[in-house]
Amino acid sequence: RTFRRTYLWNAERLVALCGDLIRYCNNFGSWFILDGKKWVQDRINDIQNDAARTVRNIYKEAMEEEDTDRRKALNEHAVKSEYRGKIEAMISLARSMVPIVPEKFDQDKMIFNCKNGIMDLKTGQLLTHDRLNQQTPGNQIYLLSFSFEL
Repeated sequence: RTFRRTYLWNAERLVALCGDLIRYCNNFGSWFILDGKKWVQDRINDIQNDAARTVRNIYKEAMEEEDTDRRKALNEHAVKSEYRGKIEAMISLARSMVPIVPEKFDQDKMIFNCKNGIMDLKTGQLLTHDRLNQQTPGNQIYLLSFSFEL
């Protein structure tokens, strides 16, 4: 296992832990978080919770480490990583690791994001939410049934 006591390493750990659920849009100067159904702008700075969880995972790794010197080094690094400036450095460095541009959101104009799924407007089928679709909130309706003829 590679162990580098750097804040770049912390950023890499953040992305390894949360990379499927976070994106940074430089155009908007904002993080986007996948809430399970759609990508939402991180207006409450939830990315800091992810960064804190990353630091807690360093402590956890230290507790599980058998080598005394490595355990001590991991603990020391975790303590230093808790400081606000170090958390901000981790978050800042992670930006370029999970980038997204606005054009990537809502690319497929033939799907319609609903609270209970994604409507495929080509087939009329209600699909489960999929993070790969990069859908933003769109609307707040539940789709009960839908039929049409082509």
